[in-house]
Amino acid sequence: MRLRPRLWRGVAIVAMAWLAGAWANDGEPVFENLGQPVIDRSLNIGAVTRGPDGCDTAWGIENVRGKAQQALVGVRLDTGEVVRHDLSRYGASTSCIFGGRDGNAYLYLGSPAHFLRYRAASGEIEDLGVPAKPSSYFNGPHLAPDGIAYLGTYPTTSLVWVNTATGEQGSYGRMSDDARQSYALSTAVAADGMIYVGVGLHHLELWALNPATREKKQILPPELTAKQGNPTVFRGADGQVYGRGGGLTFRCYPDRIEEAAAPAAAPQPRPASEGWLVGSVAASGVLTLTREGQEPRRVTTAYAGKPVMIHAVAAVRDGKVYGSSLLPGNFFEVDTATGKTRDLGVITRGPFQVYDIIDRPQGLFVSSYMGCHIDLYRPELPLKAGENPRYLGMAKGQERPIQWCLGPDGRLYTGTVPSKGRLGGTILRVDPESGAIKQFEPPIANLSVSYLAALQGTSLLFGTTGIHGGSSAIPVEKEAVCFLWDCDREAVVWQGQPLPGTTAYGRAVQAANGLLYGVAHHRFYVFDPATREVVTSGDLPVKALAFPTLNDQPVGPRGLIVGVGGGQAVALDPATNQAVTLLSHESLTKVHGFVVDPGGTLYYGSGTELWRVKLPL
Repeated sequence: MRLRPRLWRGVAIVAMAWLAGAWANDGEPVFENLGQPVIDRSLNIGAVTRGPDGCDTAWGIENVRGKAQQALVGVRLDTGEVVRHDLSRYGASTSCIFGGRDGNAYLYLGSPAHFLRYRAASGEIEDLGVPAKPSSYFNGPHLAPDGIAYLGTYPTTSLVWVNTATGEQGSYGRMSDDARQSYALSTAVAADGMIYVGVGLHHLELWALNPATREKKQILPPELTAKQGNPTVFRGADGQVYGRGGGLTFRCYPDRIEEAAAPAAAPQPRPASEGWLVGSVAASGVLTLTREGQEPRRVTTAYAGKPVMIHAVAAVRDGKVYGSSLLPGNFFEVDTATGKTRDLGVITRGPFQVYDIIDRPQGLFVSSYMGCHIDLYRPELPLKAGENPRYLGMAKGQERPIQWCLGPDGRLYTGTVPSKGRLGGTILRVDPESGAIKQFEPPIANLSVSYLAALQGTSLLFGTTGIHGGSSAIPVEKEAVCFLWDCDREAVVWQGQPLPGTTAYGRAVQAANGLLYGVAHHRFYVFDPATREVVTSGDLPVKALAFPTLNDQPVGPRGLIVGVGGGQAVALDPATNQAVTLLSHESLTKVHGFVVDPGGTLYYGSGTELWRVKLPL
């Protein structure tokens, strides 16, 4: 269910103002809240407990990003009724929930992460403590046969545990000795009690830990630790631990690995109720229970779902604006005439979030994460799995395709951020006619490629970079650079530093006067691509601009270059080479994703809500 559109001027304003030109009689702009375009009714179930009345409740964790809200949500399996326990006080984070040997539900969440226990008998939540700092949950858990659950943490690769029979918890400390490693993604316990922990993604590591002595050893050979990625481990049906990584399947030993075929994995406990396996709540709000040899049971739940944070508002096509939410990366559209939104669900290969969308005659080209994927969606045709959108491919070793640019050669370009733990982004080129993708070598060593801008009348792209790489990567450069890329020669022909000392440049946009207007943190600069010199620079009226920093094209009769951040819509004016404030509003304080349509209306995500306002251009 979506909120009805609300109209604001300060606190409120009547709806007819928008129809009259989106300006109030006193000249104040009308800010229109179009509601929450994505409501996620799905809920992953991790545990089932039995209450004092003998009825079972299935439990999941609800996380509302953009609002720092978390809750433990229970669904009664007899009635579908819902109960909630607010967990926001522990801090925003990823989270997990699993059933304990004692019949209670165990949670690991927060920042730093706490182990919590939901006591089924009393309905109370008990804080068991923080086993490691800093720490947050990232992947897992592995439940050993003795009832102890093990989880790898971020960013220290610490291995934490909780005994689900007693509530005792603790940590075995950091696994990897390499500061470049932040992820412990996979854990398994062998029949002899040895614990194996896979660590990555800068490179492969696999640690064998003796819990009795707390001694640990990295057991992968050098030819595997030289490879990027992360190994996975699992307990086989024979009680031994096996792993995969670097193209090999192997058995794990306390001091080594040996290549071997792996048996079937020993099953991990699954949420169940009287012999019925309990699935998750689907987007329809229905929870399904299954049992071998019987028809599935379906429970219609009262779970209303959660609003999902908006990540991108990116393209305008045929009177509609398109965008995406964050985790899950649902695709949505809004009709600019009526303000009504429509949620299309997850339609891209990268399911977590869309970074950018560009409109071309062939359709909407969409870049998504995780995995640096490219899809082509044709809105005039029905959605059809495998056909619309049409998957075009991905960039190897890269993870985030930040923003599209239409090149001077008519092809599409995007810069990229590399995979977790790695440095060095690249340029990805897409032929809109054929869908063919070409990935170039990183143009600037150790730097991510953030934004690209075509220079009209040339074969050049202006590129901006940042020193940071994939998540957890440790920068080795002190400053970022900007560069010129020749699309014909497929090479960098110039690089420099418009703002010395900058660690991350935002977008740059070419104005009608031929000059480039770029931003970095709280600063802006004006660059002449003909002389390759900075004309001027100055301070923005805000501390920083929100993603994607600037609209990708100048707008309005003055050709203003618009950005949003810090509660303001700001503009770089090519006539004066100055930065000015266009308007201010509370909804502009938490923006992620924005675009200005051809009529000068700014559409933007504000937390979980979509807003629009006519700009004074």
